[in-house]
Amino acid sequence: MGDLQATVEFYVELYKFYNVDLFQRGFYQVRCSLRVAPRLPVQVETCIPDPQQYPLQPSNQQQSQQTQHHQQSQQQQQQNQQQSEQQQQQQHQGNFVPSSACIVGGCGASRVFQILYRNEEVNLRDVILFRAHLLGKCELFMGY
Repeated sequence: MGDLQATVEFYVELYKFYNVDLFQRGFYQVRCSLRVAPRLPVQVETCIPDPQQYPLQPSNQQQSQQTQHHQQSQQQQQQNQQQSEQQQQQQHQGNFVPSSACIVGGCGASRVFQILYRNEEVNLRDVILFRAHLLGKCELFMGY
């Protein structure tokens, strides 16, 4: 048997932040990343999905839109790369405060939010998409 390439998508929704023990007022941001074992041949792609694409569609609709989704994901990847470059330029200038989820150094980051009080709740509702492109022997995926 030959090699098989598989793509696994993980949607992470940062829905709500509940301040338990941050005693210092200030601006905060939640960051997350997908880590994989270094011995695995995996390429991880991080992006912010278009709000119209989530929540995930039922599987019968997904099958009919796979080619459209692939084209959109390529366009979205180019847009995310351009946005990332713009954000890096603004960060170097020192005047960048994201108002929505963004990609920072390969990590998904929530919008910046302010914490004023202990036990405070902040609604984030930010979604981050991780795509893991795996390459492995067919036997591993098929269960032979």
